[in-house]
Amino acid sequence: MRSGIILFAALLVIANLSVVARSQEVDYPRATPVEPAPNIKTPGPDMGNFPNGSYTLPQGWAYLEFSPFTLNGPETGTPSNYSTPFLLRYGVTDNVEFRIFSTGIQSNYGSGDNTTGFTPTAFDLKVHLWDEDKTGWVPSTALEVWLQTDLTSTAEVFDDGFQPAVNLNFDKSLPWNCSVEITIGVIGAEEFDGSQTFQETVQWSFSRNLTDDFNIFLNGYHNAIAGPGNGSGEMIGAGATWYVSDRVALWGSYNVGLNDDAPTTLSQLGLSIAY
Repeated sequence: MRSGIILFAALLVIANLSVVARSQEVDYPRATPVEPAPNIKTPGPDMGNFPNGSYTLPQGWAYLEFSPFTLNGPETGTPSNYSTPFLLRYGVTDNVEFRIFSTGIQSNYGSGDNTTGFTPTAFDLKVHLWDEDKTGWVPSTALEVWLQTDLTSTAEVFDDGFQPAVNLNFDKSLPWNCSVEITIGVIGAEEFDGSQTFQETVQWSFSRNLTDDFNIFLNGYHNAIAGPGNGSGEMIGAGATWYVSDRVALWGSYNVGLNDDAPTTLSQLGLSIAY
């Protein structure tokens, strides 16, 4: 009996000491998870080549993509021109991206039409549907819908009416640091009589990373460029992207038209900045 009382008393003492020890524990602040800083490599620029990528910006990230030098040769019904296309991108969620783009300031030259002014603005929404299957042949895929309006257009020669478009964007990684990017879509155009016509469009790019910060690519399009800028006919060319830092990329390309409906040449230099 006495031993039982002693054992019980010892347990009470141990319990009390445990409570006191817990009350004196220091409540250290817990580390807050660090959000990854915006990175220009992931998901990467969309204006560097003709197609649009299937990946979207993470929520809260923003990209500014801008070409201060874009030079188009003449094509059927359109004179040579200089333009400054841009693309603004914002991650609404991790899988939904809101975008605004335009050909920017355009100056026609080398013909009777020497108009200079600001071109129409388009509003764009891209939704990432699924990632690629790296063990198979299923590519990463996104659905993109945009509408070009007459907003910001300062010259009648640049007004093309309302132009809706729907695209499917595909990305697939390949061996030897290569990848392929394809955009397939339908774009609407307003005719002179006010009617709406639609035509199919295809843009493609085949690229290879030479280093972690530099890649080269071949690209082309059928009927139209997937993003800001002019486009018609058939065109093919080559270019490169240099990731100067985690937030800045420089890119450029030189392209040639394959028929009379395409510009004779298209030269472009630009940069993309992650915020």
